[in-house]
Amino acid sequence: MKGFLLCIVLLLNVFLLPAQNDCYGELRAMGLRFLERQHYKEAINHFFAARYCLNKPAKDDLDDLIKQTQDRWVKALNDARLQARRLAAKADTLQSYLEGDKTYAIFLQTGKEKFKIGDFQSALQDFAIARFTKENREILGWINQVWQAMRAEWLTQQGHLDSAFVAYAKVNFLDSTDFRTQRLMQIQSSRTQWRRALGSRKLSAIDALDASGDEANGLFLYFFPKEIQGLSSIKSLKISKNHLLEMQPENWELLTKLSILLYLDLSENDLAEISVQNWQFLAKLNRLETLDLSYNQLNTIPAEVFQLTHLEELRLRGNQLIEMPDAIQKLNNLEILDLSENQMNELSTGIGSLVNLKILDLAGNKLSKLPLEMARLQRLEALDLSANGLFEIPESVAQLNNLKHLNLSHNDLYQLSPIIAHLSNLETLDLSYNQLSQLPDERWDFLGKLSNLQELTLLFNRLSAKDIEYIKHLLSAKCEIKY
Repeated sequence: MKGFLLCIVLLLNVFLLPAQNDCYGELRAMGLRFLERQHYKEAINHFFAARYCLNKPAKDDLDDLIKQTQDRWVKALNDARLQARRLAAKADTLQSYLEGDKTYAIFLQTGKEKFKIGDFQSALQDFAIARFTKENREILGWINQVWQAMRAEWLTQQGHLDSAFVAYAKVNFLDSTDFRTQRLMQIQSSRTQWRRALGSRKLSAIDALDASGDEANGLFLYFFPKEIQGLSSIKSLKISKNHLLEMQPENWELLTKLSILLYLDLSENDLAEISVQNWQFLAKLNRLETLDLSYNQLNTIPAEVFQLTHLEELRLRGNQLIEMPDAIQKLNNLEILDLSENQMNELSTGIGSLVNLKILDLAGNKLSKLPLEMARLQRLEALDLSANGLFEIPESVAQLNNLKHLNLSHNDLYQLSPIIAHLSNLETLDLSYNQLSQLPDERWDFLGKLSNLQELTLLFNRLSAKDIEYIKHLLSAKCEIKY
């Protein structure tokens, strides 16, 4: 908050440089005017900003004013709460319940009307009364919208156009002709002024946009504003952690206007519930190189994904996938594939067609074996098979000659097969949380062939101290052993 307020002062210093000596007086006076009009948030912000003025008097009363404003704001909200509670306390008869519902409806409606004209403080108080009269998700959503709109107003005033555009896009309860859209249009029409005053970039020149949801403050994106199609230079778009379930196909279709999009993050949006029709937009993003659909409760991979033949990175972590479709072989430009934390008990043989794959994460599935076709992944450098149901090292893994990092932790390995010695380029090997016990008669002499090994993890197995000492003797001194 202090950093944000400092930006306010710095910007004011740019525009009001000739009158810098009166910085304290002007900001204090503006704060008092806001306080008189019961616009408490603005008043507090101006009082804080005044504290940073270079000519602040030695004996000022700003701390008292800030505390007074905070007290009055709390009192105003408490009064609204008490009023609502008094109404609720009368709810002894059916008529009283109807009265409570009527009060809720009245304050909800007046709050909406004030919100649409930009009177956020009054709208917030009306919504607070409605909330304590009848708590439900609708009113919480409106309160979140008020805070988001207030934040967007400040961002616009200070010239942070990129952030303001995203903030206004998250004000979702209004139609295309209302306050939100008007503000978005104002941002675009004033971009020349801001660029001249603050050196801001044109919106059309934005190449990366992060519109991820803000769970801590309850701020989420429910649909894409139409204006997003004007951001023609966007190459990277993050819209994770939002509420996109109710979006219509035409709204998803707006993303297809982003013709040079290379990176799209749709993770953590519960997209398993959206219709098949809503996925059709994806196939049109034919330049996409990275797609993140992690943590969406998907039980199948949308068919449109397999039409993205330029994909180099695909993340599907934390879904409910039970199988890998054979169509995966169409994505032969993939270099990174994350299928961890799913429910797969077998892999498609089509995975052998991903010959450019460098990183493969299969952790947290139910795999007890791997297809022989995996041996074709000769460019693979990192493989995570942790937390599966492996009883032995799959033969196909031992043929991955360029593998540098192998994680086999949290499985059911009782013995270490000599075939692992074929992985001569291996640099890290994690065998922790298995059932490895005392070494057999033939020992583990083959470990000595892993001349490039730099780290071996053996935590939480059943190896004796004597076994560990022998393993240390086999390996190079540069190899760190964790046990």
